Amino acid sequence: MATFTHPTSSRLVELYLERKCEIENPTNRNADACRKRKAAWADIIATLSAETPGFNCTAEQARKHYQYLKCQAKEKTQAIKRFDLIINSISIKSIL
Repeated sequence: MATFTHPTSSRLVELYLERKCEIENPTNRNADACRKRKAAWADIIATLSAETPGFNCTAEQARKHYQYLKCQAKEKTQAIKRFDLIINSISIKSIL
């Protein structure tokens, strides 16, 4: 099982964003697109392994960890929006 530290997770996101067009190509669903997606994840893993001594994980583990990070970011964004909505409603009530 791979252990993703904060710097490794940050680097994973950076590498993903560099290859986002290869991984998330919604217009192309053929076998070539699948190969390109797998190659992009393999490249991400190779880069992470080369940059981080002792780090070893599979493409599936990295993909799942990225999905986890993405979900966490969405939850935090929604919490901030809810907080802003509450603050705005309180400030409007205090004006009235």
